[in-house]
This record gives sequence, structure tokens and C-alpha cells, in this order.
Amino acid sequence: MLVHVYVWEQKHGPVPDDRVLDHQCRNRGCCNVDHLRVVTRKINVRENVVGHRWQLGKAKTHCLRGHPLYGDNVRITRAGTRVCKTCDRNRQRVKVATGK
Repeated sequence: MLVHVYVWEQKHGPVPDDRVLDHQCRNRGCCNVDHLRVVTRKINVRENVVGHRWQLGKAKTHCLRGHPLYGDNVRITRAGTRVCKTCDRNRQRVKVATGK
């Protein structure tokens, strides 16, 4: 039995036969039950197409430095990507201080 299935079943009971567990975090090695959801195979295949970076970006809740990527700390670019305002301000300060 896979670890994420075991963890799910300990908290929520068995997964229905016509359903599968989906890693919302897109990390197949993750066994955090809060990152899992029960979906149909069709939804799981459609939403987990390998090579689509937008899915990974959409799943992120924090930037690389740990700042939240939601609320007042996020800016949406023209391309539709999210930028951490805290990190963006820090980059600007360094740019002004170094003259680069």
C-alpha cells in the first residue's frame, strides 16, 4: 500500500473504488493528508499533465523565501504570474543601493 493512501485511510476511511487520491501540491512523494483530495481518474489525469509549469505555480502558497503568495503580498504580472511583493521590494532596494 502506498504511504499517501495509508495516511488518507487512517483519517478519512477507504477511497471509493471509482475514485483516486490527487496530490494538490503536485508532489507525488508527499504524504500530508491535507494536500490530498479524492477525485475521479478523469480529473486526476486532466489536472496533472506533466510539463505544465502553470500548475506548479498555481499550487504554490509561498515564495522561495517563505513569504505568502496571496493577499496584500502578491502582485499579478501582465503574463498572469504571481510575484511576491516583499521579495520584489527587497530586489529594488538592492538594485538602488548597488546602482545596478
